[in-house]
Amino acid sequence: MELNWLPDHEAVASITGPVGPAVTIEQADRLLRQAPGMIPAAIDPESETVIWADVGEKDLQEWQFLFSLSAIAKEAGGRVPTLRTHLRDLPRLEAAIGDTIPIAGFIFHMSRCGSTLLGNVLNRSPRHAAINQPGPLQDGFWTLVTDHWRQPSLNAGNDEKILNDGRLLQHLIRAILRQRSGVCSHGFIKFRSWSVLFADFIQGAFPDVPCLFMYREPIEVLGSVIQKKNVAEFATPAQRAFLAGDGKHASPYVDNLDFMTACYANYFEKALAARPGQTNFLNYRDLRDSNLQAILVDGFRFETPVADLDLMEDEFQYYSKDRAQAKSAFSKERDQNAKALKVRERVVTDRLSGLSELYQRLETAPNNLFPPNG
Repeated sequence: MELNWLPDHEAVASITGPVGPAVTIEQADRLLRQAPGMIPAAIDPESETVIWADVGEKDLQEWQFLFSLSAIAKEAGGRVPTLRTHLRDLPRLEAAIGDTIPIAGFIFHMSRCGSTLLGNVLNRSPRHAAINQPGPLQDGFWTLVTDHWRQPSLNAGNDEKILNDGRLLQHLIRAILRQRSGVCSHGFIKFRSWSVLFADFIQGAFPDVPCLFMYREPIEVLGSVIQKKNVAEFATPAQRAFLAGDGKHASPYVDNLDFMTACYANYFEKALAARPGQTNFLNYRDLRDSNLQAILVDGFRFETPVADLDLMEDEFQYYSKDRAQAKSAFSKERDQNAKALKVRERVVTDRLSGLSELYQRLETAPNNLFPPNG
């Protein structure tokens, strides 16, 4: 199975080899102080432990964190030092973690809508550390706080659990953004697509961090989804019900297109319910170099030096998931998506009415960075 569809801890073990048992708090404190590049790489929800990997000062430039870790391991001959600690020990390791990069923004998205490109763009500045889908927040943390997707983390009347889970998330993200090189001044986290279902929880833990929700014309996204592997093929019944927002999509026998349409509707609803003063919406069509400065200023509330802006704008000429490919290869993929949609156009159109209404609400929302009639 591909790395990005394995549970976090299994993916990391396949890259680094088996990780030993959790060490004591005293051992962890000493080892983390000795290795500033040791950051959380996965959460094992069964043992409630954090698996750390030493990435040194390497730039995490791949389109997903796990692929960056794999590249680092390959370069090092398959040897990446690892460490396992109890998740509950994270608050006590703050001093050992040391300085962290200030968080400048979070990126939520519906998938296949330009979020990877934006992460790559942000990463081009040497002052930025944009972590694309960090391992611990791919699956493991959410599996843990939802009891394996069987209950929401935002349980009414369970304020103590929400508070404790929120504190763990704060410590976890700060550890992911350890100051490894000493030059980074802005940190960004691009979450996995389903993380928007936890947007209110995440924003509650980080109320001052600006957030973008990136989206795209649904029929274009579904044209890509029906051609490639997607979460419908790997999710457990409990996770399927959680992602789609209802129990009727829990069965693996539900058509993948039906399931993904329900997921995107759920994502859109949660994005629309996110805190408007903290959240802005960005359509894929508006992600272009001429809009970059406005995205940074209006979306993340910060400005960057002209030299860095030039570097970031240069990234737009590359295919986001393979910088060896020029933009023309991406155009070819878009043509293939269009053909795949045409085959199922009638079926897709019949199922899109509710999703299209939510899409239009995103388009006309006051916190849309580039409203179509603006």
